[in-house]
Amino acid sequence: MRRQSCPICGAADSLPVTSRRGYQYVRCIACRTVYVDPMPTPGEVAVFYQNPTYFAGDVEAGYRDYAAMHKALAPHFRRRLRILAESLPQRGRLLDVGCADGYFLQLAQAEGWEVAGVEISEPMAREASKRLGVPVVTSVDKLPPGAYDAVTLWEVAEHFPDPVAQLQRLAAFLRPGGILMLSTPNAGHWQALREPEAWNAYRPPAHLHFLLCRGGCGGSRLPSPAPWRMAVPDHGCWLCFSGGLSVFWGGRGRRSFTPEMTFLPHWRRSLGVHSDSGAPHCPLPCALYGAQIGDYGRPAGPRSMAGASGLLRGSNRALYRTFSFGLRVARPHIIHAEEEPDSLAALQIAFARRLFAPQAKLILHTWQNVNRPKRWYVREVAWISMREANAILCANSEAIRVLREIGYQGPAEVIPPIGVDTRVFRPLERQLDPGVFRIAYAGRFVPEKGLDLLLQAVARLGPGVELWLIGDGPQRAALQSLARGLGISERIRWVPPVSPEQMPELLAQVNVVVLPSRTTPVWKEQFGRILVEAMACGVPVVGSDSGAIPEVVGDAGLIFPEGNAEALTRLLERLRRSPELQARCAERGLARSKLYTQEAIAEQTVAFYQKWASPF
Repeated sequence: MRRQSCPICGAADSLPVTSRRGYQYVRCIACRTVYVDPMPTPGEVAVFYQNPTYFAGDVEAGYRDYAAMHKALAPHFRRRLRILAESLPQRGRLLDVGCADGYFLQLAQAEGWEVAGVEISEPMAREASKRLGVPVVTSVDKLPPGAYDAVTLWEVAEHFPDPVAQLQRLAAFLRPGGILMLSTPNAGHWQALREPEAWNAYRPPAHLHFLLCRGGCGGSRLPSPAPWRMAVPDHGCWLCFSGGLSVFWGGRGRRSFTPEMTFLPHWRRSLGVHSDSGAPHCPLPCALYGAQIGDYGRPAGPRSMAGASGLLRGSNRALYRTFSFGLRVARPHIIHAEEEPDSLAALQIAFARRLFAPQAKLILHTWQNVNRPKRWYVREVAWISMREANAILCANSEAIRVLREIGYQGPAEVIPPIGVDTRVFRPLERQLDPGVFRIAYAGRFVPEKGLDLLLQAVARLGPGVELWLIGDGPQRAALQSLARGLGISERIRWVPPVSPEQMPELLAQVNVVVLPSRTTPVWKEQFGRILVEAMACGVPVVGSDSGAIPEVVGDAGLIFPEGNAEALTRLLERLRRSPELQARCAERGLARSKLYTQEAIAEQTVAFYQKWASPF
C-alpha cells in the first residue's frame, strides 16, 4: 500500500468520503475525483484479479455471477456498438480492454467488427478466447501499436491505479482518427453523495477512483476529465458516465455534449438524436401530445411547441421548444421546474442546467402519489432526473413516500404548486333556496372521480335535493343514462365548463361541494383543487378518503370511505338537517383555505429556497 496524491490532477489535499473493507475513499479538493488512499500497488491489483471468485462469487468487490448478467448487459452493449458505428460506419478493428469473458466482443464480432481483447484475469481470458475463436491476451504489451480503429473500456478505467497514464498508453494502439470509448461510475450519483456507505460502486480494491459529474459539465463543475482528454489528444474520446452524461471530444479539441441515451434507445430514435462527425445533438422542435386541464372540465390547448415525432404521446414525453431556456443569459441561482421527474421535459431541463447554468440548483415537482408501473425507459428517465435534482417539491405527503420507494433520498417537502387566488375565490353573498338542498361537483367527468356514487347518494336522499355537475368529460353520457335509471334526471343540472372567475357565483348558490374520488391501480386524488376553492368561498365540503383529500380538508370538512355510497348519503343527510354543521364547516373551511392561498404557497416556497440554498 502506498499513499499518493490525486491520480487525476495531482493535488495532495483531500477529504474523507467513506471506508469499505479496510480501504479509505477520499475526495480531491481540487478536482473532486474520489479515489482510494492509500492506493494499492499495480502488483497487488494484478494478484487480486487472479482470484477465481472475482467473476463468480465475490459479491462485495466482484461479481456474484458475471455470466448470468449477459441478458442485462446485452442492450447496453448493443447501444454502445451503434454509437461506435455512427462514427465508424465501416467498422474495422476493435480492441476491448477488460473484456471479461468476451461477451461484448462476441456481439461486436456479429456486427462485422474484427475484434481483439485484453483481460488481466487468466481464467476469463481463456474463456473469452474460447468464445471468440481469437486469442485474448492478459497484457496490452502483447498487442501491436497503431492497429485499432476503436478501443473500448466498459467500467474498467476505475480499476486503474493511474488512469491517465493508462489511457495515454492505450491511445498508442489507435490508428489516426480512431476513437477511445469508455464508461465509468459517476461519483456524483445522489447515493454516492448522500449515502456513500451504501453506494455499491465503492468496491475496493477493485474500484480505485471515480470522476464526479454533478450539476454541469466543464468549468469548475467537471474539471476532472481534462487530463483524460489530454491523454488522447489526436483521437476522438467518448466518456460515458453510468446513468448520467455522455461527453465526446473530437480529434481537434472540439467538445460536445449529449443526453446520456445509454438507457433510452426508444426515445433516442424518437427524438432523432444522431451523430454529425461524431458530435451528437438533439433537434429543438418537439411537441406536447395531450392536453392540460384549464377551466373546470375543459381540456386546455397544447403548449406552444412544434411537433417533431409521432412516437411521442402523452405529456410526460413532451419537450420544450427551446434548448437553453435562456439560462446562459439569466444565470439563475435556482431553477424551479414544475415537471415530473419521469418526464422528458425534466430531463431536458436537467441537461440544460448542466450545460448553461451548472451553478444553479434544480428543483423539480411531483404530483404522483401512486407508485404506478412504468416502462423501463421511463424509470430510467425518472432515475436520471432525480439524481440531477437538488430537491423535489411534492403536492402531497404520499408523493414523498412514492419518491422514497423508487429510490430518491434527497430533500423533499410538501408544497402544492398551485394556490387559491383570493381575489377571485372569496365569500360572496349566499343565494340559497330554503326549500332545496343543493350539492355541487366541479371537474372532469371520468370514472375515477366517483360521480356514479354521488348520483346514487342523491337518489337515496329523495326529493328536495339537487345536484349541479359542472364540467364535462367522457363519462357524461354514461352518467346521464345512470341518472335516468335512478329517476333523478330532473334533479340534476348539467353546467358546461366555466372559467375560474365564474365559479364563485355558482358556489354561492350551493349548500355543499362534494369530491367523491375513488382510487385506481394507477391514480388517486392528488390534491382536490375544487375543495380548497370552495372552502375559500365559505362553502362546506365533503370528500372521500382517496389520496390527498383528507390531508387537504383536515378538520374543515367531512370525509367518507371511498366507494361507499351509503356513507356519503349519511354525511349529506347530516349536513342537510343541520344548518349549524354547515355553518361550522364553512367557518373552518374559510380558515383552512388560508393555508393554500397564493401568498401562503409563495412564502412556503421562498422558505424552502432559503432552507436548502446553502446545503445543496
